[in-house]
Amino acid sequence: AQMRQGLIPSGAEVIANPVGSAPGFCLTWNRCFLVALPGVPAEARGMFMAGVVPRLAAERATRRLPVIERRLLHTFGVAEPDIEQQIKNRIPVKSGVRLGLQASPLGVTVSLTASGERGKLRGENKDARLFDRVLKDVQTRLGSCVYAEGSETMEQVVGRLLASRGLTLAVAESCTGGLIGHRLTQVPGSSAYLDRVVVCYSDQAKTELLDIPAELLARYGAVSEEVARAMASGIRARSQVSIGVSVTGIAGPGGGTAHKPVGLVFVGLDADFSQGPKRRRNGTRLAQEFRFHGDRETIKLRASQATMDVLRRCLIS
Repeated sequence: AQMRQGLIPSGAEVIANPVGSAPGFCLTWNRCFLVALPGVPAEARGMFMAGVVPRLAAERATRRLPVIERRLLHTFGVAEPDIEQQIKNRIPVKSGVRLGLQASPLGVTVSLTASGERGKLRGENKDARLFDRVLKDVQTRLGSCVYAEGSETMEQVVGRLLASRGLTLAVAESCTGGLIGHRLTQVPGSSAYLDRVVVCYSDQAKTELLDIPAELLARYGAVSEEVARAMASGIRARSQVSIGVSVTGIAGPGGGTAHKPVGLVFVGLDADFSQGPKRRRNGTRLAQEFRFHGDRETIKLRASQATMDVLRRCLIS
């Protein structure tokens, strides 16, 4: 079996593998530049950087290869079929721009891809202006459901908005169990705006840590609009920050009822913008209902994304 790993097609160029027994190879076949590498990631990464990238650069220098330009728009709160319906007729056929949609628990990513000669998809030439015009038209069509472009994440967007406004944040988590706090603190410099994250999973914790009245919990239940709103107000009052956000829900797989099924989530927000340098006279206090599908991990991830999206929309409104 190890001998077979060393077999190379006739006419191929060997790509050395310094840490494994199986070499890679590359060759040109039917006008295509083909590369084959071992499947072990630790081996393939080093071989790609050392053996493939220089060859690609040389290949590009000797051939007039097309340049591919791709733009990504990340959305949340709109289903994939609805996005397609909104924008599929906004891309002129003659533009050469291709549309792609990829759904995940974090939302739907819209990709716009075009190919052309080097230097013609950027700058002020006709092709570049057309690509930018299509991108802007799609962004306008999708509106506020677009939360980021390129590689920017929801937590980075929220952090940037909070920091630019000089606002502070506290989070009260129930069903997400600290996931929002984890994501927010993945952003370098988050201590400038994030004051605290409290995980209050039980009813007792909600009462002790957020001053939620036991009567409110008994009357409406922990998973309710009323309790989500009270959690946001409680965490903001306890921490004296600009904005308090909360999330409570049923992540499953058990615990759901006909009235409150698995996937039911409420997000609360209580904001006092007078505490930031860009002061406003009126604050915001709200609760929003969501219904998610999927396994426990997926529901928690979607609930964390929804909570930050409610915050984002509040900050840009």
